[in-house]
Amino acid sequence: METQGNGNGSSGSDDDCLIIDEEPVIIELDDSSESEQAQSEESETEHQEEVPAMQQSSGLLFRYDFEKEVEFIPITDGQLRELQDIVTGPDNAPLITKYSRTITKKDIRTLTDLSRVNDTVINFYMNLLIERSQQTKGILPSVYSMSTVFLKRVFECGFDAVKCWTSKIDVFSKDIILVPVHCNSKRWCMAIIHFKNKTIFYYDSLGYPNDIALDVLKNYIIAESLDKRKVQYDMSGFRIENVLNGPQQTNGSDCGVFSCMTAEYI
Repeated sequence: METQGNGNGSSGSDDDCLIIDEEPVIIELDDSSESEQAQSEESETEHQEEVPAMQQSSGLLFRYDFEKEVEFIPITDGQLRELQDIVTGPDNAPLITKYSRTITKKDIRTLTDLSRVNDTVINFYMNLLIERSQQTKGILPSVYSMSTVFLKRVFECGFDAVKCWTSKIDVFSKDIILVPVHCNSKRWCMAIIHFKNKTIFYYDSLGYPNDIALDVLKNYIIAESLDKRKVQYDMSGFRIENVLNGPQQTNGSDCGVFSCMTAEYI
């Protein structure tokens, strides 16, 4: 299984490759300062002001336009205490080390309140999906995921900057390739190459299309085939589309979770 770097995009070595809402529970962080909480509230206010404008410009309906009330399984006091223990403490306190990555309390706190999930959590979650596909071979589709910096790197630097990232993996042997996308370094989307279904789809939980990302991924497949297999990849019959009717977030901070859940359910 291959390894991936820490997501900073500083090198093109093999280390950059992957190894492989009851109401939402709001966990109050006991060790956060009043200024940090105020800053978080101010940030979320800005997010909430952005969302209606995004909705109006895209012409799409958000979930609260049609969503019915859903009953969730209540969380127990014991589970709440366990969650509280997980997210409180020093920023650099490790929670788990796996896939050559360490998830710290600072990382996991990006899943609480109205924070935005960071790249470490997303890359870790992608690795979980890869591992599950390996453990359920023949039952679930085979899955591989690119790093969160992959699309940016290939777009800015070209195929040569990333070709070594798959030196030990045959992407064409997989059913699905997941490509997390960090749009303008502000929010998360998900692109999915599905070789079995012959599709390249782009999912944005705010409903925006991204033809550039789709074009980059199409060209990447062609270049990867020429480099690794020495043959022209046949793209005939492929559907390459922006998926504009996918689940839509209701705030300005849930994009990372929506992206991960898109990868989970495809």
